[in-house]
Amino acid sequence: MTNLRIVSGVVLLSAIQLHAQQPTLRELAAQTQGKTAVMKMGCGWPGAPFKLIASQTDLVIEGTVTSHRAYLTSDDRDIFTDYEFSLRQIISQRAVQSSNRPGLPAPFVFKTEGGTVVLDGFPITVDVDSNGRRVTLKDGDHVIIFGKHDPADGKWRFSAWDVFYTSGDTVKNDLPVLEGHDEGLTPIMAIGVFGDKVREMAAR
Repeated sequence: MTNLRIVSGVVLLSAIQLHAQQPTLRELAAQTQGKTAVMKMGCGWPGAPFKLIASQTDLVIEGTVTSHRAYLTSDDRDIFTDYEFSLRQIISQRAVQSSNRPGLPAPFVFKTEGGTVVLDGFPITVDVDSNGRRVTLKDGDHVIIFGKHDPADGKWRFSAWDVFYTSGDTVKNDLPVLEGHDEGLTPIMAIGVFGDKVREMAAR
């Protein structure tokens, strides 16, 4: 199997030129006949993890994944996957979601970079590793999810560390605790307590 690894998020020099020189995903799929995985890596935590996540978030909800689909971007250079949620509660919201359908609220759609699509008969995968974690959401998963509003399409963008799995009335927190950055989170928290922490951090 041929593997192609693309490292992003560290070197900015000539990034636009390098992006333009790289083959499109459609070209890669044809060249490798579906045997290529495109990898992207994170670059560490520049500060307290929970604070970073909450400060970059426009919407935090508790909900269940009802469907998902992967698709190629219009320039053929990336793949995203959309996850649609049924809502249990809005925990925190900065940006107001709008809908172009009168009388009907827009569904809660969160999107993340990565996924698998078939191009001209050949599958190709963008597999995003974000500081050692990948998005593993499946239909039926009940989670608390953080998202950044994308005004271009009205969806909420997230990464692997923005997803917290629930069990009953508790939520699992496995964010790393960095030296000098004890954020007062425990590995298992009541959803209500976790929600208070989210709102407290988002208000700062």
